[in-house]
Amino acid sequence: MPAIALRGSYTQLAGVDQLDFNTKGVDLSISKGFAMFTPYGGIGKVWVTGTPKNIPTTTPSEESFSQNKYFVGVNMNFVLINIALEADKTGEDTSYGLKLGFRF
Repeated sequence: MPAIALRGSYTQLAGVDQLDFNTKGVDLSISKGFAMFTPYGGIGKVWVTGTPKNIPTTTPSEESFSQNKYFVGVNMNFVLINIALEADKTGEDTSYGLKLGFRF
């Protein structure tokens, strides 16, 4: 049977005095393992909110928007090594990821 997951996320920018910035997200993914390979894919949505602060020459104005998100990847488990490849498209931006893990 394939695995189905619902995930929520929240991020908050820290260390920048001139900007309050956070994101919230939710996505739904599906995966199915075959021997040492587990392909997966999913869809979701990300909400972004940013407000400038501590800037004397401008009036702070909150900016909010949302972006659709799509992703696909494969997780490969070898004896002591785990490798994950992923492609993600959020709005108009595409990113690619490679993760390497060691299992012991």
